[in-house]
Amino acid sequence: MRLPFLLAGLLCASPALADTTAVYAFPNDAAIVTVEIASGGNLRITISGKVIEEARQKLPTAQQDDVGLYGLIVRDGEGYIVEPGQDGSLAVVRQGDMERAIREILEERQNVPPSDDESGGSPFVEQGTVTIGGRIGRAFYRGTDRATPAVVVTTDPDLAELAAAMQRQYSSRARGIGVIGLPNVSGPMRAALAQGAPIALGGMQLRSVKHDPIPSARFALPQPPRTLDQVRAMVAPRKILDLP
Repeated sequence: MRLPFLLAGLLCASPALADTTAVYAFPNDAAIVTVEIASGGNLRITISGKVIEEARQKLPTAQQDDVGLYGLIVRDGEGYIVEPGQDGSLAVVRQGDMERAIREILEERQNVPPSDDESGGSPFVEQGTVTIGGRIGRAFYRGTDRATPAVVVTTDPDLAELAAAMQRQYSSRARGIGVIGLPNVSGPMRAALAQGAPIALGGMQLRSVKHDPIPSARFALPQPPRTLDQVRAMVAPRKILDLP
């Protein structure tokens, strides 16, 4: 299972002004995605779980903390991707630098121009409701697939912060997907997410939500960000399908 960075960019808080921690889980807890949203607008995503625990153990002991093997931190409106570096340490990469490096690779090696078209991808079709964790949501399916909804959204006011965060996430992710020139499904997803907070998304389901205060230290970067040249070196050996 490929773990996508489904969560990529919250730039401001919703009017509720309450810290929110939402936990999503894939089947059999293969991956756990924890979304922490501060009332001031900062965001932290941690991806943990069984499928990445073995890879986590390869990191130096001092870095095997709860930042997760993969994740993202948004501070003051700027996103930072956190992932293992080639030297075994955690790499912190500005999201904008990653997108720029990917764009350069595609333009140089494949002559694929960046795309800003958000209309691509199979359209979403709304059909019925689904209950997840006691919450009822509207189900949106991708194309002709009716086996599993691509996303289920709810207007539960308890999830107002989460709804705003995910809408921001896909606004940011749309630009990232467009930059790397891959088929862009952000348009249909953004339209669905505009209807409410996701309680199911991309194979994962919402497991819990709480509104306890989140310490500001949770949004600290575990390492200084890598330079653009270092990011280029990280991206160069990868295959296109492996790119975040």
